Amino acid sequence: MPDLGVVDVLASDLATMEHSMTTFHPRPRDALQLAAMIRIGCLDILSTDAHFDRVPDVRRFTLSDS
Repeated sequence: MPDLGVVDVLASDLATMEHSMTTFHPRPRDALQLAAMIRIGCLDILSTDAHFDRVPDVRRFTLSDS
């Protein structure tokens, strides 16, 4: 997958993670992924987790979308 990258999680992501958990109610791991996504400006995700649909501006894709 040539367009797939790995992004570090930073301590500064924790505040965004906490906000996401109280606002959108994802699991902690997903809230941390969301925080990193917001930080780097990538709001597209391939996931079966429908709670990402509650987050404005996030576009969730599934394998069936291809």
